[in-house]
Amino acid sequence: MGIDRLIEEFVGLKNSSRNLKLKNLWRDFYSGKNSEKIPITVNWGLSFYAQTLSIDLKAMFSSPQRYLEDMLKIILYRSRNFMDDNPVGVMFPGALAEELTADQQGDLMLYFGPPFEPSLFGLEAIFDEKFDPRQSPNPIIRSESDLDSIGYPDFYDSGLMPKTIEFYEEICRILKGRVEIVFPIFCRGPFSVAWALRGLQNCVIDMYRRPDFFHKMMNFITESRIRWEKEREGYLGRQMRRPQLDNDEVDGDIISKEFYEKFIFPYEERIARYYNDGLFYFHSCGNLTRLYNSIARLPGLGRIEISPVSNFELATQTFGPRKIILHKRLDPPKDVYVNAKDIATNLRRIIQQCTDVSIEIDACPLDPPTERIQEWIQVARSVTSEFRRGTEIAD
Repeated sequence: MGIDRLIEEFVGLKNSSRNLKLKNLWRDFYSGKNSEKIPITVNWGLSFYAQTLSIDLKAMFSSPQRYLEDMLKIILYRSRNFMDDNPVGVMFPGALAEELTADQQGDLMLYFGPPFEPSLFGLEAIFDEKFDPRQSPNPIIRSESDLDSIGYPDFYDSGLMPKTIEFYEEICRILKGRVEIVFPIFCRGPFSVAWALRGLQNCVIDMYRRPDFFHKMMNFITESRIRWEKEREGYLGRQMRRPQLDNDEVDGDIISKEFYEKFIFPYEERIARYYNDGLFYFHSCGNLTRLYNSIARLPGLGRIEISPVSNFELATQTFGPRKIILHKRLDPPKDVYVNAKDIATNLRRIIQQCTDVSIEIDACPLDPPTERIQEWIQVARSVTSEFRRGTEIAD
């Protein structure tokens, strides 16, 4: 199928009445106009589609046209087979927050995965035929002199930026305004980047033995993000309104509340204050339970991920009164890969804890048979409709 035919099919889907209702659902949900609905979503990494659709991911990231063609195939497949509440084009966790609350209302997102931000500082990005892009496991900041030698990232020349700009401009040329593509965003939090550049063990030792050096590194990463954002604003002619922090490395089982408050929170707070409306989304697959009260103080926080290992009941008590949306991630073996009765029981248990709390539920599957996910979506749609009022969005 030619790329123009794929674009034509995509445009038809994105302009469908169902998709327009979904976009309105999320805009209302995130703006607080409709907190009674409980959106349900299913999100995969690219490796799932590589296996399912026989897509070579290394080749996909080799040229703008190949990227666009494969991404359209993925989106069309997803939209036809999984009738959750994700609008057409939304592919990755956190994308809804950015797409539907920021000033850009793109249809597609240009996405290079976790290695994007560390690459700006010189860490190698690895592309593989079968797996999502990943960063080199070898830290590049081994001493203070290494940090001093890096220099602030260049928006046009550092890391994946030349590829990013080439892909963005060529894809825009191919699309000819029929579809809008969103330029990549700086998602990863400062500690997440520090972890990639310095390594976990070194970061923890630095906090104990070289706190001044660790603060210097965190300040450098934070200042680098702010400078990059200013360059992005100049390049696109518009400013990001409400960003996110992807912070899997912020985990209360690894970092104490005391160390989070001292070494990490100040830099996240600085980033949140840089943007006009503060921080929208805080993402971590780690255990945030001990850090809830600290994270809740981030300016503008509107949405937070509650992972399977975080205490959900305490999250409702901490964030609910502040009207912060809970992005509840399920535990696939316990909540998704089970029979329909157990799926329903688990969902009801979660929802019943959420009096006066806005939640969205994400199945977050790994790579199960599609039939299992389709069953989960059907059960989840039935159960959530028991607890909400308003017009349902038909499959």
